[in-house]
Amino acid sequence: MGTTNVVIRNCTFEDAGTLVPKEGQISTRCVVPAGWDIPPPDKGFVGGDVLIEKCTFVRPTGPVLDLPTGRNVTMRDCTVDLRAIQNATPSAGAFDTAGAENVRIERITTLR
Repeated sequence: MGTTNVVIRNCTFEDAGTLVPKEGQISTRCVVPAGWDIPPPDKGFVGGDVLIEKCTFVRPTGPVLDLPTGRNVTMRDCTVDLRAIQNATPSAGAFDTAGAENVRIERITTLR
């Protein structure tokens, strides 16, 4: 179950806020209709083998990554631009990977 072999490359996420500030610009959070059970992360609802590469995140109001599930996620050679940010939450530009397995974050440039 879930999506595997996802590549997000050379993208720009600019002022990409969410309705829920704790959710990230890129998220594996599971949203299901009312009354459905949310599968636990170990059931692989969101698969794995995700590559996020050479992306730019401009003024994220919340986390860049929100990974409550998933496996084998690599983020590399990306830029997080926090300059001129408005309505930021304490987690602006953060990487929340608490629920995922085998996450690698490499060569991230943060501009303040």
